[in-house]
Amino acid sequence: GLMWSSGMGHDGSRKSNNIESIDNIQGCWPYSSEEEWKVLDQQLTASLAELAVTNASLCRVQSCLHELRTLVSELSPGWSLRPFGSTANGFATCGSDLDVTCCRVRGQLGCGTPLG
Repeated sequence: GLMWSSGMGHDGSRKSNNIESIDNIQGCWPYSSEEEWKVLDQQLTASLAELAVTNASLCRVQSCLHELRTLVSELSPGWSLRPFGSTANGFATCGSDLDVTCCRVRGQLGCGTPLG
């Protein structure tokens, strides 16, 4: 699509998801025709597709987490491994790193105090 808007209007009214008029933004953007916006949309969609996380990379992350959790539990009981960052919150892209920390387990509740 061209340029979607949603949320609240300046007057507090609820705005629907629809395409804003090109006339409202012509002086602000280098794209002035509907065809130019369509080309930009296609380019952005293609770029985002290249960054998308694949099922294979998700499997590698899960495998890595499993192996790391196994190592941590073998090294010292009472410790747990916890992922954080883009992989944990769902914003990872292809090539994102895997951030993890070790936490001391409090009872059976899971992670407690992170190390350092």
